[in-house]
Amino acid sequence: MENNTDDRTVKQKTFPATVAKVINDFRLVINKGSIDDIRQDQRMLVYALSNEEIKDPNTGESLGFLEKYKGTGKVIQVLEKMSIIESDREKNVFERVESGMPALKSPLDTFPKYKYLKPFENPKIGDLVKPI
Repeated sequence: MENNTDDRTVKQKTFPATVAKVINDFRLVINKGSIDDIRQDQRMLVYALSNEEIKDPNTGESLGFLEKYKGTGKVIQVLEKMSIIESDREKNVFERVESGMPALKSPLDTFPKYKYLKPFENPKIGDLVKPI
């Protein structure tokens, strides 16, 4: 039987990971690998922390920093001390079909749908990464 406390301790030591290299806007290298229990096809969230600390207006207590979402990705390669993640967010693109086609049931039928990956939003070395 697994100990949930041990699992949380491992995650706390492993994450957040950090972007170590930006290959391009779709692929990033993170500083965690197989020795950190990173797995092929594992989904990750890439984010940066805001510069401004948020404080409770009533107590003055720190609420922390906002996370600026940069995208999600999937681990596509795992090495011992690093991994590569690739964006897995999709955007749909519609293409207009010229007239002369047979009658269609819906106006959207005139626009075949293609799926493309969206890039990470302004990825930088030092951005943070955690599993989702």
